Amino acid sequence: MRPLELALVLAVVAAAVRPWTPWRRSRWAALLLALAAVAVAAAQVVVEGARWQLAPAWVAVGGLVLVALRDALHRYGPPVDDTATGTPVGASRPEPRPEDDTPTERRPRPFIVPLVLLAALSAGLAWSLPVITLPEPSGPFRVGTTTTVVVGADRVERYGPEPGGPRVLPVQVWYPAHEVADNEPAPWLLAREVVTDATARDAGLPGFTLGHLAMVSSHAVLDAPLAPVDGLSLVLYSHGWSGFREIHASQLESLASHGYLVVAADHTYGALATELPHGTIAELDPDTLPSGATQEVYDDAAEQLVATFAADLEAIMTAVLEEDLLGDLVDAELLEGHPVGFIGHSTGGGAAVLTCSRDPRCGAVVGYDPWVEPVPDEVVGGEFDTPLLSLRSEEWVDNDNDVRLRRLHAGATAAEGRVEVAGLRHRDLTLLPLLSPLSARLGLSGPLADAEALDIIDRWTVGFLDHHLRGIGLDPLVAPPSGHRTFVENASR
Repeated sequence: MRPLELALVLAVVAAAVRPWTPWRRSRWAALLLALAAVAVAAAQVVVEGARWQLAPAWVAVGGLVLVALRDALHRYGPPVDDTATGTPVGASRPEPRPEDDTPTERRPRPFIVPLVLLAALSAGLAWSLPVITLPEPSGPFRVGTTTTVVVGADRVERYGPEPGGPRVLPVQVWYPAHEVADNEPAPWLLAREVVTDATARDAGLPGFTLGHLAMVSSHAVLDAPLAPVDGLSLVLYSHGWSGFREIHASQLESLASHGYLVVAADHTYGALATELPHGTIAELDPDTLPSGATQEVYDDAAEQLVATFAADLEAIMTAVLEEDLLGDLVDAELLEGHPVGFIGHSTGGGAAVLTCSRDPRCGAVVGYDPWVEPVPDEVVGGEFDTPLLSLRSEEWVDNDNDVRLRRLHAGATAAEGRVEVAGLRHRDLTLLPLLSPLSARLGLSGPLADAEALDIIDRWTVGFLDHHLRGIGLDPLVAPPSGHRTFVENASR
């Protein structure tokens, strides 16, 4: 929970339990505590932002105010006719003596329990669905980010409700940036509600459930100026099927902080949700990997999907290196002569392997559980001459894909290694396990999916690309990063 969220819950509880304290007879204390809760609620909304998880606490604050006003009016109310006590009509109710203690004041008020329960409900919701903090970038540079679009005029869109027309790829870039005074980091998802809504629906939840993720801050400043870097290298990232470009944002920011120019796209119709120019929303096309289809139909679709993702990577690389896509940010000449690094998760990992099998501009590949089942046999069974690192979850070790991955590594003629990260499931190689501390208990992530796992992945990724793209440092396959949660298998030394 964020600081003011916790303060709000504590303010409600403090005001609600007042009748059990030495101030139980003080209506001024009741009013002041209620007003304090109102002030904390207002400060929380203004400073941290409102989110639906706190709605029960807001209701409790309203209840506290009503009860405090009722008690105040009861004590200082209008003239009464109380013949039972001998108070004449027109006279005010007598002031109670300090020792007066009515039965109502001697026992807890009935509103205490529901108000405390409302505060506890907000605390539970805010804790289980937190506004997460992304891991800090591990490099020395500040990070900037910007967005653009790659339009493949010579590529026909084959997916979506109305196939045809050019394939359009929204692109985000992370890069080393100058220090910019008074600039706040950009949101993690750049206010893309389409992603939070789609992610919630994918988990079987109402669309609004994950709306608070729009409040998550990145560590990158939007459109900050590029910092001068010797040997600026390009790295392309490809997400998995039903993923999105920011699903590995902490890793991409970390690479940028080490001096890399990192480019990631939403693979349109293969991403969970893609916001195209002019506000058009392209949701995941289920026909990209049709469920319930025959094995032959599914295999053909999978091969076409990986090929499409690979073609996306090639189009982006060409747009950056040859068509000066990022001319307003960086001169393409600064990238000339430097090999390009590729990172991919699942389907994106298979696409990265496929791209590097045929494009000499590729200098190194890092796959996070790379899905190579749909990669053609001539690639998996042939010679692979690009340095290759496969970081794997326990979930994908010894499955059918792993058999083909071993075959791919066996044919590698450059540095290669398979690294297992203990205690992780397939999606734990992304940021998704951080979305809730209940992920592991609900079976949505592995038992060891946490920030430490992301740090391990970062050290392997940065170390491997530094060595094979820039010639910096030792190959982590030779000098593995410290940590007992990785197992290196059959690495070429």
